[in-house]
Amino acid sequence: MEYRRLHINHFGTLQNQTLEFSEGINVIYGPNESGKSTLHAFLEAMLFGMERGRGKAARRDAYNRYFPAEGSSTYGGVLELTRDDTRYTIYRNFQKDPRGYTLMDETHSRQLNLTEEEYRQFLSGLTRPLYRNTLSLGQLQASVSGSLSEQLSNHIVNLNTTGSSSLDIAQARERLKKDRRQLELSYSRQAEQEAKQLDQRIGLLREEMEQTTDCPDFREMESESAALDQRIDRMNQRREALTREIQEDEAYLADRSSGDLAALAEAEEDLAPLTARRDRYLSRHKGALSTPLRIASLFFALLLLCLGGGGLLLGAWSYLRGHALRGIGLAAVGGLAALLCLLTILRLLQDHAFRQNEHRIHDLYRRIWLDAPPDVTDRNLDEFTALLESMKERHASLRKNREEERSLTEQLLQAQSRVRQLHARLESIHHELWQQDQREEALRELLQEKEALSGQLAQNQLLAEEISAVDLAAETIDHLSETAFDSFGHYLQKTASELLSQITNGRYTRLLIDDSLNITLERNHTAVSLDGLSCSTLDQVYLSLRVACIRFFWPEEPMPLLLDESFALYDADRIAETLRWLSESYPGQVLLFTCQHREEDIMKKCHIEYETISL
Repeated sequence: MEYRRLHINHFGTLQNQTLEFSEGINVIYGPNESGKSTLHAFLEAMLFGMERGRGKAARRDAYNRYFPAEGSSTYGGVLELTRDDTRYTIYRNFQKDPRGYTLMDETHSRQLNLTEEEYRQFLSGLTRPLYRNTLSLGQLQASVSGSLSEQLSNHIVNLNTTGSSSLDIAQARERLKKDRRQLELSYSRQAEQEAKQLDQRIGLLREEMEQTTDCPDFREMESESAALDQRIDRMNQRREALTREIQEDEAYLADRSSGDLAALAEAEEDLAPLTARRDRYLSRHKGALSTPLRIASLFFALLLLCLGGGGLLLGAWSYLRGHALRGIGLAAVGGLAALLCLLTILRLLQDHAFRQNEHRIHDLYRRIWLDAPPDVTDRNLDEFTALLESMKERHASLRKNREEERSLTEQLLQAQSRVRQLHARLESIHHELWQQDQREEALRELLQEKEALSGQLAQNQLLAEEISAVDLAAETIDHLSETAFDSFGHYLQKTASELLSQITNGRYTRLLIDDSLNITLERNHTAVSLDGLSCSTLDQVYLSLRVACIRFFWPEEPMPLLLDESFALYDADRIAETLRWLSESYPGQVLLFTCQHREEDIMKKCHIEYETISL
């Protein structure tokens, strides 16, 4: 590739300028601030377009740095070049499209519409980083950046795996990355997450279903519960009947008696001797004396007492006076009166005792019998006795019913407690069975959901296999990139060493390069660190490395080399050595930017052909 002509419409400080280039060395002379570096930047922009920054970075990017101060719609230019005996013209308007271009094939009079990859192949595989690391040397920029190591590795892998540098392994790597991104976009992570969640939920449901214990005696418990319910109904009915009987007995006793069973027993015990005494009295007498009779009997007794006492006293006195018969007779009359008085008093005492007995019986009446009659008769005494027997029977029945009720209540409570236990257990079993049905239904739904995802999961499996294949391919390429320098690096090292020996007239004969482009020199079989070299020697080392890389990348195509004030630190001898070597050994075009006439003077002195372009 060779530059033939360029026209600058407007770019930085340069405006409406046309420059033509020749084969070999072209010296582009201009004083400082004349636009040499701007021209250098223009050539790069015409080849690769201009990058625009974003935000604050846009203020300092190349687009704004070289934008015409007064503004212009002609921000751009034209670059003519030849390649493979074909003449091409590149047109660019940076204001309209910083990266857009129009490419014309002047030899065949046609416009070429190229893809990005085809345009890169048109530039012989040249990219902006590769251009800056090989063909373009700016001011004080002889060293190379770390990206050159990656570009060398890529180029070496291309040659090693495909046998051609036209097949770009870096593009293959990018294509693999793109394919992987496309596969990942098609890969449904949501389906994987949903399937994982479904599996977890299915597992939990199955664990819960396995932990649910069967209840073989479920039917027996239902039968027992039903039997207990019937028994409880019967017991409730019996208890209600007992309650009614108890209420009847209590009402009967409450209406007829004020005493409890102990009081009735005590009354019955007290009544027996009282009744016996009454019976004995009535067996001898018709009944109690009336009040007048008792009063009369009392006066009669008093009278008899007086007569008896008087008769005994008179009889004693007559006997003592010698009237024995009269005395005995009076004494006998007095004794008889006394005896009658005693019998009358005894009868009164018996009557009094009978009345006391009747009072005690009546007291028993009033204590036990609520409707007790005012007096005691044989009839009401029989009624009272019958009442006592009836109330004893009622109390016995009441006690029996209460004991039965209490026993029945205990049995009822036990039965109800058992029923509650059975009902609770049955309810728990019913709930567990319901839950089991719910789990089975939920499990069926989850399995249906998972079945619905099966198609996407199968697709994911295929995509995962394809992603694994892409990853394997990328790993293979990466491995080849890592090991590529071992197979082709010796060529680069040998070429750079030969070039350095030529440039330095044999002062340095060997240049050692590792896969990261770290450099060590060898002089007289002694390793020399770059730290100990002068700046001009260091520039010669990097120049030889760049030219070696140019030969490596483009072994059959001469490429234009741009040197912008690259010899500023060289002395005259080193400049002469380097320029002589460039004219004799570098096959491509050389654009030498300088602000001095030193290079021209040396080339004239050394009879080196060149063309001068003044700015």
